[in-house]
Amino acid sequence: MCDKTMESRVLAGVALLDDKVPNWRDLVNKRFFDINDPRQCVLGQVFGRYCTGINKLGITFRDAKEYGFVTCYCDSSHTFLADYRRLTNTWLQVL
Repeated sequence: MCDKTMESRVLAGVALLDDKVPNWRDLVNKRFFDINDPRQCVLGQVFGRYCTGINKLGITFRDAKEYGFVTCYCDSSHTFLADYRRLTNTWLQVL
């Protein structure tokens, strides 16, 4: 489940959002962006809440890892929060 790099997972998420919600970037406020916050993550800002975004996109919580919407905890050298900081920064680079 963790065979992709964080960057490639985020790019997969970008592609999914581009396909499903063409103007999604206009809805994201980078100043408040935090992938660990269900209302300030990319799905939270686009759909109102993380869970709503998962449902509207038609993906599972497990799929969310492959799209970079949550961290996959595959790098044992990083802590939980460090992985989320890295994932937040990766998203901010593509926004």
